[in-house]
Amino acid sequence: MIAREPITPGSSGLSNGQFSRRHPMIPTDSLTDWSSPMERQMTSRKFLFAALLAFCATSFASALIADDTAKPTQKKTVEDRIRELESERDEILQERFEQLTASYENGKASLDDMLNAEHDLLNARLESSATKSKRIATLRQLIKNRLRMEQYRVASFAQGTCERQVLLAARADTLNARIALLRLLPPHATVTKKE
Repeated sequence: MIAREPITPGSSGLSNGQFSRRHPMIPTDSLTDWSSPMERQMTSRKFLFAALLAFCATSFASALIADDTAKPTQKKTVEDRIRELESERDEILQERFEQLTASYENGKASLDDMLNAEHDLLNARLESSATKSKRIATLRQLIKNRLRMEQYRVASFAQGTCERQVLLAARADTLNARIALLRLLPPHATVTKKE
């Protein structure tokens, strides 16, 4: 333990308004000279806490300012966000279709699974098509997909591996795709039998 000198008025050699050598942040005046060691320790802790609080507040404020200048936030409209999500969905469905196509060609997936994956992809593209011509082109692909599914269901029904209700649902899907295409075409347009 370090021996301490008793503090008496004027023993520090400092006049009022000067600072102590031990605690440069604590002014020495008659109040601090007469205070007990416990009071001096509490005062020191208060100053330390205040300094720490000021440091934290300054650091936090500078970090916020740095983040704001480093990454200017671009506000997006709802339409922009929808396009981003549709693009992400199209990529996922395209990858799914490609994987199922490869699996079908290797005998690991059924034609049913592959055609349904293509159907999902085409429906997503149809929903996100911005122009009428793209919607018409997508609907034509969708009709081909549904016709192929319908033919698959007819063959399955003939073999007894498919129920009639599944066959009827496939036929209804084909008709729905054809109707959607015809609604996009001008009324005076000529159509082929497939459409």
